[in-house]
Amino acid sequence: MAVTDRSQSGRRVRGGFTLLESLMAVGILLMVVMAVTLAVTAGQHHAFEAQQRIAATIAAEELMGRLSTLEYQDLAGWHGYEETPGNMTAMDGDPMPAGFRQVGRRASVQQQMETLPGSNINVLGYHVRVQAFDGTGETLIELARFVPQPAEETVGTEETSGTSGGGALGLGILGL
Repeated sequence: MAVTDRSQSGRRVRGGFTLLESLMAVGILLMVVMAVTLAVTAGQHHAFEAQQRIAATIAAEELMGRLSTLEYQDLAGWHGYEETPGNMTAMDGDPMPAGFRQVGRRASVQQQMETLPGSNINVLGYHVRVQAFDGTGETLIELARFVPQPAEETVGTEETSGTSGGGALGLGILGL
């Protein structure tokens, strides 16, 4: 609504915004809308990444738990095991829930000798590594665990764990 007023010279003067002022207001409003849109988009991206990392952590923990229940001699058969994104199965063989479709996982099992910290005692066993990755192959989480060879399976060892074997819980120690 334009307001009409008479100036001292007698001409009619209209009050209101000029075209330049209107364009500047629209430009400022557009910049504010773009900033809010970028912030929301960045927040959604971070939320998706966080959800993907949580799913990767759960998937890696589930596979590491599955490997932890195996007998020591069965671990080597899991070297090179891989489930691609969208094709993961749970321990019971059922497909993983929909939240895990963007994540895959792989296992690596390698026999090696570990030296106990602060001593000169070497322990033979498997180094088990589980990685969870996204659709591009980028590793999201990596878990590693050393499983010592049970004492009854090592030659010339002394048993120090107080157990008499029993899967991956026994401890074979070689003193050098």
